[in-house]
Amino acid sequence: MSDEQNPTTHAVHIVHEGLKNIQEMRPLYTRKSPGVAFILGILFGFVGIGLYLQSWKDFFVGFLMVLFVMTVLLPIPLLEPFGVPVMLLMNGIYGAYRVHTSNSKYSQ
Repeated sequence: MSDEQNPTTHAVHIVHEGLKNIQEMRPLYTRKSPGVAFILGILFGFVGIGLYLQSWKDFFVGFLMVLFVMTVLLPIPLLEPFGVPVMLLMNGIYGAYRVHTSNSKYSQ
C-alpha cells in the first residue's frame, strides 16, 4: 500500500488541514477564555461552543466533528462506549484551540 493510499496518512492530512483552516478563521468579536470554552465543550458539546462563541460556524464545526465520530467509532462495537466521551472531549479541545487562536490574533 503506497503512502497516498494509507488511511492513517490521509487522516493526519485531514487533521492538519483542519487546524490550518481554524487558524485562518476570523477572530471572535471579543476575547474569550479558553478554559471556559473547554469546559462548555465537554459539558454541552457543540451547542455550548456555538452559544459561548456566538458563532454559527463554530457550532457547525463541532457538529461535523460529532458526525465524524459517529460514523467512525460507533459502527465498531468495541469502540461504541467511547463515542460520547470522545465527541465531548473533541468539542472541548476545539473550543479551547479556537479561542486561543482568536485571542492570539488580538495580541498581534
